[in-house]
Amino acid sequence: MTNAVHIRDLRFARRDGFELSVAELDITTGEQLLLAGPSGCGKSTLLNLIAGLLDPDAGDIMVGGESMSTLRGAAGARVP
Repeated sequence: MTNAVHIRDLRFARRDGFELSVAELDITTGEQLLLAGPSGCGKSTLLNLIAGLLDPDAGDIMVGGESMSTLRGAAGARVP
């Protein structure tokens, strides 16, 4: 099966001291995933990184086989 989302060595930090780190995450096409945790643990931040609304400090996020780092600007903002 194809990975809809493929994350490796992801790191993101904000100035307020919040840090998010994801060593490895693969979500297969058609798979459902529940993100659960307390407020402020990084659920929305992770989704914003996957959506390309935030830029990671390190690591790679691939969505549908395309690296999010190559989908910046107009290509990343396309709405189907």
